[in-house]
Amino acid sequence: MTAARQPSYSVKAELTRDMLDVINAYFERNIPEDGVASIEFRDNVLWLCGPDGERAELIGMAELPPFLRLLQG
Repeated sequence: MTAARQPSYSVKAELTRDMLDVINAYFERNIPEDGVASIEFRDNVLWLCGPDGERAELIGMAELPPFLRLLQG
């Protein structure tokens, strides 16, 4: 008998040059001790996490969600 395997999930995010600039600026201001920054992906938004694990800085959205794209029209 084999153990049931849970499906693995992957998250894909598209980054713009401006978003990469935000990440680079974060490293210049707040150099993490271990040199690693955590990024949280929630509700189609990317956030840099502070050292305490709280959301520290908005990275942004590379693409507007469908309901907002309708407003661009």
